[in-house]
Amino acid sequence: MKYGDGRHLIVVGDGPGLESLTTSGHIRSRPVGLLAENDLALPDGWHYLGVVERLTEVLRDSRVAEVALCLQPSERHRLATLAEVCMNAGVPAWLPLAASRGGARARDPAGRVAKRAVDLVGSVFGLVVLAPVLLTTAMAIAVIDGFPVFFIQPRAGLYGRPFPIVKFRTMGRDADGLRSALRAENEIEGGASFKLASDPRVTRLGAILRKTSIDELPQLWNVLRGPMSLVGPRPHPYDDVAGYRPWQYRRLSVKPGMTGLWQVELRGGSDFDGWVRKDLEYIDGWSMWRDLTLIARTVPAILRGTGR
Repeated sequence: MKYGDGRHLIVVGDGPGLESLTTSGHIRSRPVGLLAENDLALPDGWHYLGVVERLTEVLRDSRVAEVALCLQPSERHRLATLAEVCMNAGVPAWLPLAASRGGARARDPAGRVAKRAVDLVGSVFGLVVLAPVLLTTAMAIAVIDGFPVFFIQPRAGLYGRPFPIVKFRTMGRDADGLRSALRAENEIEGGASFKLASDPRVTRLGAILRKTSIDELPQLWNVLRGPMSLVGPRPHPYDDVAGYRPWQYRRLSVKPGMTGLWQVELRGGSDFDGWVRKDLEYIDGWSMWRDLTLIARTVPAILRGTGR
């Protein structure tokens, strides 16, 4: 189906967040189509486009500006697949539930500009100064563990929009394939994140890179591009996001960051709820001074070598 001129939004799913989209007048794009298991009574101008599995076809054949993922709780396991479909099609996706849970404390325009300016200056400075470390690390991975040097994966960004994280590869090539099999051994309390103290997928070189957080340095490129900030909540994979409880979605109301309050104060901890509470504490108490302080506190936190 082809639409006329303008920005058009496709909604996927009939779960939480759909009602706010059908009534809100504050969305940049005009909602025009719904993909869901059942045809629903829709407002004027909307079209039922069929089942969720048609998303790839709809994105290929329609002029779509963005996609809102309104999945039922029982369907959240599909977030990763659907987000990747959108990213591969070059269409931004987001989670209305994240926005409807209150979002971040309002920031004045000057604050937003200042934060972005710090991100730009910090990422350029970091990429230039750390270029020898980046090059040496890439060469070491290639020689010791082989290619690929980088690990690239869709993660949930602002309002759940997918973006590709870029890290140095610290695991074997079959790491993603083993993730589901190892998930039963998860050591994180709360279940919505996955970590093992002795993860068998991590290479010996990878363990060193993780302890020193050198594996995270390529993320400076994402800070420079814009989907990440120097400071903010950690970007999660979509299978983690699928396990969020309703109150935890608010952490997606700001850009993810390379460092943050929980990374500094709870680095290496295993309580997911505690991580999220620190994220929300950061969101609700944001200030430019706090960002600068957290950046300064990150260095000694890394030197303590408690990351994993």
